[in-house]
Amino acid sequence: MLNNKLGGDINKIRKTGEYFIEVWKAAGMDMSNVRFLWASDEINKNSNQYWMRVVDIARKFNITRIKRCGQIMGRGEGDDQPSAQIMYPCMQCSGIFELKTEICQLGLDQRKVNMLAREYCDGLRMKHKPIILSHGMLPGLLEGQEKMSKSDPDSAIFMEDLSADVNRKIKKAFCPPQVLEGNPCMSYIEHMVFPMYGEFRVDRRDQDGVFRTVLRRLPGDTSRTMTMKDHADQKSAARHHGCSHHGQQQPWMVSSSTTKRRDGKERRLRTTKLTPADP
Repeated sequence: MLNNKLGGDINKIRKTGEYFIEVWKAAGMDMSNVRFLWASDEINKNSNQYWMRVVDIARKFNITRIKRCGQIMGRGEGDDQPSAQIMYPCMQCSGIFELKTEICQLGLDQRKVNMLAREYCDGLRMKHKPIILSHGMLPGLLEGQEKMSKSDPDSAIFMEDLSADVNRKIKKAFCPPQVLEGNPCMSYIEHMVFPMYGEFRVDRRDQDGVFRTVLRRLPGDTSRTMTMKDHADQKSAARHHGCSHHGQQQPWMVSSSTTKRRDGKERRLRTTKLTPADP
C-alpha cells in the first residue's frame, strides 16, 4: 500500500495478484510444483518478528543507501518523495526473510533492494544469503521507453489484447533500420520470438517479386541478436555485416533469402554467416 499502486486498495491488489496467476497459467507455466503465497498473509502470521526486522534494517542502513532503492516504487529518487520512499524498501527487504526466500527472481528494477537483503546478511554475518537472479525487462514499444508503461496502453502488449490490437501496436512501434540499441522490436524478437519459434521471417514485395529474410541466432551464440536490412544478393548482404552493438562488430545471425519472381520461378540464396571477418 505504501507505493500507492492501485490507489493503495488491498482488495484491488489481491485481485491483480489473482490475475497474474491466470496469466502465468495461460503462458504455459507448469503448476504441478508451484505454490503461491500472499505476502500479507505470511507476514500476519508473525507480524511482530517482521516489524522488528523492518526497524532493524532501518537502523543498520543510512538514508542515502535506502534512497538508492527508491526506483522499486516506480518513481524517481528526488528529495521531494514521500516518507514512504524510506519505509517501503525496508519492508520489502524484511519480507524476503519473512517468506524464507532462497532465490529472489525479480526484474532488474528491484535489484537494489534485493542486494540490500544480502548486505543485511553480511552485517549480521549470516551464512546463508538469498541468491539474486535479476532478469531484464522488455522496453516500451515507443521511442525512449526503457520499460512498458501502464499509463500508455500503446506502449505495451497485454495478455488480453486481441490480434488486431497487437498488430496495430507493432506497426506503430519504434523500429529504426539497422539500429539495435534502444530498438524495442528487436528485443521482442530476441526474447519472445526466438525462444518459441527459433527464427523470425519477414516477407516484403517490390517490383521484382517477393523477398523473404529469415533471421536466426547462430548456434551456441548467447549474445543479443543483430538486425539486418532485407537483401537479395550476397553483395548486398556484405554491405550490412558491419552493423554493431555498443560500437563492436559481432557474429549475430544466419540469414537466408528466397526470391520469387513474377514468372513464378524461385531463386534461393545460399545461407550467409554475417561476421566482422566477412570481406
